[in-house]
Amino acid sequence: MNESSMKEIKKDMEVNKKRDFSEELLEFISPYHVSTNPYELESASADLTSLPSYHYKFKKKYLASYVVRPANTRELQLVIKKCRELDIPITIRSAGTSCFSSATPSRGGAIIDVRRLNKIYEVDAEKKTVKVGSGISWLNLIEALVDYGLQPVCYPTSFKTSCVGGFIGTPGTAGIGVLKYGSMENSIISLDLVKPDGSLEKITKDSNGEITLGDICGTYGIYGVVADVELSVTTLKTSLEIIGYGFNSITAAVDFYSTLKNELPEKPFFLSISERDFEKYSHVDYPKDEWLVWAVFYDDSEHTSKSISAVKSLASKMEGKQVEFSYLKEKWRDISDAEVGIGVATRNLIFQEYWIADKRLNSFIELYSITKKKYKFPTASYAISGEKGWTRVKFFGLTDI
Repeated sequence: MNESSMKEIKKDMEVNKKRDFSEELLEFISPYHVSTNPYELESASADLTSLPSYHYKFKKKYLASYVVRPANTRELQLVIKKCRELDIPITIRSAGTSCFSSATPSRGGAIIDVRRLNKIYEVDAEKKTVKVGSGISWLNLIEALVDYGLQPVCYPTSFKTSCVGGFIGTPGTAGIGVLKYGSMENSIISLDLVKPDGSLEKITKDSNGEITLGDICGTYGIYGVVADVELSVTTLKTSLEIIGYGFNSITAAVDFYSTLKNELPEKPFFLSISERDFEKYSHVDYPKDEWLVWAVFYDDSEHTSKSISAVKSLASKMEGKQVEFSYLKEKWRDISDAEVGIGVATRNLIFQEYWIADKRLNSFIELYSITKKKYKFPTASYAISGEKGWTRVKFFGLTDI
């Protein structure tokens, strides 16, 4: 048998496998939620970065062959079990707002979109807990909890579009509320995990079996798919205050950022540092200083008032230039759109993210600034506080490639 015949046989086998998989899925999932439409496949095979599309533009194996949207845990189990039987690679996806390409396929196969697992099963206002499907969007959860006088303890800056399950996997250690309340993992009481063989296992804070909560958080779904999760929540607060200062040296900006992070008795609800180029590409009007440090405090009025007074006192000693409240109010209002908005300034936006120890933050950003000037490459950067001792730094390459 010649090489050409072998290729034809292999192609026929793949076609039959694809047909068999699609037909078997229709036994337990509506045809409306099993797709091989090429436009859907391309859309679901990418995220906010340019990396996935760069790959599948030239290497079709990176493009998914199916998009499957199970409606509940049972359907999710059956899909995963069927993929295992037919040796079909799977990629778990919710909103696809990650910048790590983690919700995009590297071997084709099936994308399992969990956004139909979006129900709120139980809210216990007395215990301050909520149980939800992993595919619920943060915005919908936040709005639903308001009726109970509650709110999540932490959530990503992409909360308008991202889902709860995504923040568990990627990895929920930097974002809104993290510095004040702790990481996403700290807020999880328990979760239901569908393992690669389709079996279901409940994982709690106290689980000490083969898979623990620590294994699941921040590992991008390699241990299985989170179907449902029970979270600790907190009460709605009554006062939100925003304050920010400009600096013309990275050392001064990082010193102020570190002081706000480590020395205030009441931690900021959100804390960020950004360079002027990021502000320029993200907003129409922007401060003229090289670096901006800004913080959000969210508590009762007594605590936020004390925090703002403390920040003003520190800034006067560290020669910060106060930024207009109207600008900071706009930044907070648009926090979920900033990373997407910067994309309009360039044809092909390249992301790089780093998880940097605070003690190395100044030297790391200084090196970035030197390299940027040396190669004259158009970039923009900003950072947000993570847990104690750590900061998430994001660089944007503004290219026309």
